[in-house]
Amino acid sequence: SAGLAHINWTENITNYYDNNVFMSSARDIGDKNSYSFDDADHPYYIPPIVPSYSSINSSFYSAFYNTVNEDEDQYNSLKYFKSKQLASVIGFSGIVPFGKKASFIFDSMLFIANKSKLTYTSKEIDVTYTYNTNNPATGISTPQTETQTVIYGEGSISSETSRSTTFIFMPAMRFNQSYTSSFQVALAGFINTNENGSTSAPIPMVSWLTKF
Repeated sequence: SAGLAHINWTENITNYYDNNVFMSSARDIGDKNSYSFDDADHPYYIPPIVPSYSSINSSFYSAFYNTVNEDEDQYNSLKYFKSKQLASVIGFSGIVPFGKKASFIFDSMLFIANKSKLTYTSKEIDVTYTYNTNNPATGISTPQTETQTVIYGEGSISSETSRSTTFIFMPAMRFNQSYTSSFQVALAGFINTNENGSTSAPIPMVSWLTKF
């Protein structure tokens, strides 16, 4: 069998960290802005102002974050989210009897979907930050303001897409205890493949079935 699956989310995400939002992780396309404070191999690595830990670095990073996201409403716009998802679905199932009281059952579904890609363009901004300097002689702290030019990646949704496939399978043995009841042992699982590689996990299940 085959078909077309469609999911349409009518609920808007107002806060990315709200765990009550339905399927927020499945709707996540990616970050609006690309940068890293820690990974020196990142294409938009932002190094510290001074090598060792200092309040200067904290003030600078905080000012950068606020400057980049000054137009965003809380956390909702820090990421791109999709409002709908289409996927082609192919299903295969069958049953093979083993004697009078046992059967081998196989159910499976293959989902094929496209995911939007993000492209990042270099953008230069001036980050103004303020930190305190201490005078050892007087012990008085004096605020000092400086400006640093920073380059980060500004994201946009590309016309290109990447393909994601998810294969769900459930081989099982069903044992008929009587005409009205049976139990089933299944070693189900899934395999997901996308541009980042493959992910798989087993899902063992035991079911009891009763005829009413």
